[in-house]
Amino acid sequence: VINQFQRAYKRNDKLSLKCIVTFVAHLINYQVLHELSGLKIIQLLLTSPTNDSIEIVKELILNCGATLVKLAPNAMKVIFNTLKDILQESTELDIRVQYELESLFQAFKTNFKDFPAIDEELDLVDEDDVICHNIDLLSKHDTEQMLDIFHYDPEWDAHERDYGEIKHEILGKDSSDDDDDDDDDEVSD
Repeated sequence: VINQFQRAYKRNDKLSLKCIVTFVAHLINYQVLHELSGLKIIQLLLTSPTNDSIEIVKELILNCGATLVKLAPNAMKVIFNTLKDILQESTELDIRVQYELESLFQAFKTNFKDFPAIDEELDLVDEDDVICHNIDLLSKHDTEQMLDIFHYDPEWDAHERDYGEIKHEILGKDSSDDDDDDDDDEVSD
């Protein structure tokens, strides 16, 4: 994700950046990624604001604004003051972007009640079990690109049995998948 962000930022690829920033926002909401990473993205995009960078910042803040306001309220006040200054002082902003900023300010006034951080049904992890990563988005990271390529596994059946044993050990013997039942039906046919 980090390398994709860096690549899209260098290429000025707005569509990819929006998708990546939305994903990063949800990682922040679930506290998989530290909120400082999101704040660094906002800072990076607002250093030389353009219509596209402001739209991307708006997307990030709408998706994880409730979490950021809760975890870093002072930083969010600074960001919104910066956005207000940009809105008032910039003559090069499109009307559409100005309206989007106004809608963002309205969401901020209502504490993002229309944009909840985590749906109740999806809040499954205990706070004690959360592992939060603080990753620098601008430095170079070593990626394992071979993980993106499918490799045939000649011992797939043995590995799948090992996985099943580990799964039953962690989840218990009572948990059974419907997929396993479907596989038994296919074998008997």
